[in-house]
Amino acid sequence: MGVVITAAAVSAHSAGSAGGADSAANGERPGDRSGARYGDADNGSIAHCVRAARDCLAQTDVAPGRIGMLIHTGVYRDGNLMEPAMAALVQHRLGINPDYARDTARPVPTVSFDMANGACGVLDAVAVAQAFLAADPIAYALIVTADAHPGSGPPPPGFPYDNCGGALLLTGSDLPGTGFGPVRTALTADGGWAVEGYCDLSAPDAPGAVDVRSAPDAVERIAACAAELALRTVDEAGVGIETVRVIASDSPPGLGARTVRRLGLPPHALVTQDAPRLRAHTAAPVIGYVHARRTAPARPARSSRAVRAGVPSTDPPGAQAPTGPLLFLTAGAGPSAACALYFPEPSA
Repeated sequence: MGVVITAAAVSAHSAGSAGGADSAANGERPGDRSGARYGDADNGSIAHCVRAARDCLAQTDVAPGRIGMLIHTGVYRDGNLMEPAMAALVQHRLGINPDYARDTARPVPTVSFDMANGACGVLDAVAVAQAFLAADPIAYALIVTADAHPGSGPPPPGFPYDNCGGALLLTGSDLPGTGFGPVRTALTADGGWAVEGYCDLSAPDAPGAVDVRSAPDAVERIAACAAELALRTVDEAGVGIETVRVIASDSPPGLGARTVRRLGLPPHALVTQDAPRLRAHTAAPVIGYVHARRTAPARPARSSRAVRAGVPSTDPPGAQAPTGPLLFLTAGAGPSAACALYFPEPSA
């Protein structure tokens, strides 16, 4: 059984809105400020995860109570909160089975947890969801991530990402040759570190600041690691590299373009080359996929489960899906990389 993307959504802070979004838009229920004391209640990681997840679910008929797994992959935690897991706070704000044994006639327990691995976190979460969906203990898995600055108020100068988030809703498909292929990973230790962070405990603002430094050749080494893994992935799948559309990490800036060049592909093979510029880290794969749906020539197919159940399509007007395989390719500090081919279901 393959694992397909049922819906995807992105949340980005609107500078024109006073104080962010209202409580309904950011996922809060009236009178519920759970998690609001951690970071920015309207523009923090929790808020962006919740907004993206609600938009994602709104594209389908999937009730929150049917989600069996929720994985949070962001690395920026509101208020630098360590416990509880961000995933648990997102689950609570979404109202996903807070008391499954009491609230439903047929209880569906939801497991939620954090899974941080930088730029590669979303694909790592896809690999975990694949295992659970294949074993069939769950029907849907929800992956959420966000790159919002962990402090309250506007991000300080130099923060490299826009406050944004994304969500992917995954389910199983019985159609052969569809969905995600195996998620491949690579770690290249040759040449020492490419990007590293450290906290100077003697500094006046410690431990509220982490210094990040990059090796002079960091971008090239990360791109080389990603390209090598991508070529190995498509070769194992028997797919020609020239046929794929690439969703690649672009942090540090220029990483995506350099990776595509190393693959011997033209610039337009990079799906996000003409996307609105939204500086993202962990949310980049979701943003890339949403843009790919909007710019590809064919409409996305519904999951086979939805088709069998006779559920009408609820895709937003103008949403489109790729016609060929997508190559999700994420890379970052290490250098490390993760890669997976994605074959959309044929248009219904």
